[in-house]
Amino acid sequence: MDDNDIPEIEGPPIAVSETRSLFRLTSKTGGRYIAIVAADSHEQARRFAAESDPFGAEWENPEKYECVHTVDVEYHVVGDVVFQSMPLAKAR
Repeated sequence: MDDNDIPEIEGPPIAVSETRSLFRLTSKTGGRYIAIVAADSHEQARRFAAESDPFGAEWENPEKYECVHTVDVEYHVVGDVVFQSMPLAKAR
């Protein structure tokens, strides 16, 4: 079957909330796992990270994870979450 053979189903457009606010959550204990979250507040970013994390990290705990706000030049969909593992520093 060719992609051109698949009929397009029309429907109403879907509105999504967008923001330029990004929050970077990092471990205060030197962990390598970080979350970057598009959200409107620190609390919302922590909640989105906690709900999205398949490993169950305690992103909502400010004693374990710091949450730093930045403003990006591009818009992002509120609720988008990216998890990243950072490499270990080289031993000297």
